[in-house]
Amino acid sequence: MRPLSGEPKAVRARRGRRSSFLRPFRLSPFSSFLLPLAALLLLLPALAGCEQVRDLSDAIGMGPGAEPEVTVRASGTLRAQEFRIGSEQGGRIATVAVRQGDAVRAGDLLVRLDTIQWELALLPAEAAVEVARAELALLEAGPRNAEVQAGHAGVALAQARHDGALDAWHHARAQVDTPQELDGQIVEARARVAVAEQAVELAEAQLQPAQIQRDIRAEGSTEREAADYQLQAAEHALAEAQAELATAQAVLGQLSAIRRRPLGYIAQANAAEGQVAMAEAEVAVAQARLEDLIAGPTPEELTVARAAVRHAEAEVELLRLKIARATLHSPGDGVVLTQVLQAGELAAPAAPILVLANLDEVRLRLFVPAIDIGRVRLGQEARVRVSGLPDQAFTGRVAWIGDEPEYTPRNVATLEERLNTFYVVELVLDNPEGVLKPGMPAEAEFVEEGMRTGPPPLNRAGSVTPAAFQR
Repeated sequence: MRPLSGEPKAVRARRGRRSSFLRPFRLSPFSSFLLPLAALLLLLPALAGCEQVRDLSDAIGMGPGAEPEVTVRASGTLRAQEFRIGSEQGGRIATVAVRQGDAVRAGDLLVRLDTIQWELALLPAEAAVEVARAELALLEAGPRNAEVQAGHAGVALAQARHDGALDAWHHARAQVDTPQELDGQIVEARARVAVAEQAVELAEAQLQPAQIQRDIRAEGSTEREAADYQLQAAEHALAEAQAELATAQAVLGQLSAIRRRPLGYIAQANAAEGQVAMAEAEVAVAQARLEDLIAGPTPEELTVARAAVRHAEAEVELLRLKIARATLHSPGDGVVLTQVLQAGELAAPAAPILVLANLDEVRLRLFVPAIDIGRVRLGQEARVRVSGLPDQAFTGRVAWIGDEPEYTPRNVATLEERLNTFYVVELVLDNPEGVLKPGMPAEAEFVEEGMRTGPPPLNRAGSVTPAAFQR
């Protein structure tokens, strides 16, 4: 190749190297053996990747052709509808009529709680109902003639007491204002003092002759002894007269002091006045009771009495309801899975005592990948295989499909991440013979006839949505 005139030397050097690379070269015998082998090794990963891509394309419906049927498989665990039997009021368990594993029918007796405390409280509650009803009946019947007559008699008696108290008060006031009786008592006391003084003088006069008579008698004689007795009698008479005089003088002094300041009469007058006020109040109360009795019960009193009857009846109904609810029955057919508490133990309110399960129909909870959820529909049938029963196949129906994916820690955008996203699907399986038990692992297989061709539509984010797989 001829170089152009004026061309730089570096450009001419690069052009020369390209020309030497395009020149033919000669292969050695050993090189002719290694080249095909190296090409084959390079093509193997590419072929494997093409196979994986083809399988993935077939899985999402992007293959060149549609298969006659597409199978979706998922695994899960069998569940049963459970009934937790407990008492909303709690109490001590008297008897448990079933055991774990027993089959029960709807309405069968399961548990009976101790009701002695409610039965003891029921008797006085029923008596309170009878009392409340009787009081209401008396109010509604109105006053009887005997009650009205008794009311009039009570008013008359209160009035009589008032009149007596009023007379006593008037007399006490008169004693304070004009104490005539006190004056008479003073006059009488003065007369007793005068009489006592005369008696003293007479006794003194009789004492002196008795002393003289004794002194003139010879000692040891009979006359001396008689004179001694007369003298002693005269001395006693004088002492009695002196005592009588002292008593009369004391009485006269007290009466004179009272006359000067009659505090006792004033206190008696005040007490009598208080008795008059009390008597007047008793008359007013008796009169009000009589008027209330004649008028009959007020609407408010009847309302209160009826409310008391309803309250007492409600207490009785509550106790009877507690007694009735102390007996627990089976809400449906099933099997006793677990006995949580035994007879004699104390059950807390709403705490489970037994756990029942209805095994006529079981549910299989599955986790279906998001890439396959579009092939699962409500009501669709699925073939189910259960571990432990390899020779039997069961048919289930799709009863529920979750609205949101599970196990999705973040927003997925790539196809590989969407393969790790799952939706919850529940199947319903008939179990008339009861061979399927809760907790058994099982595998379900969904079959969809007629698969669409072509790639699935994408959403705005560029990812495949479950709705894109619906036919």
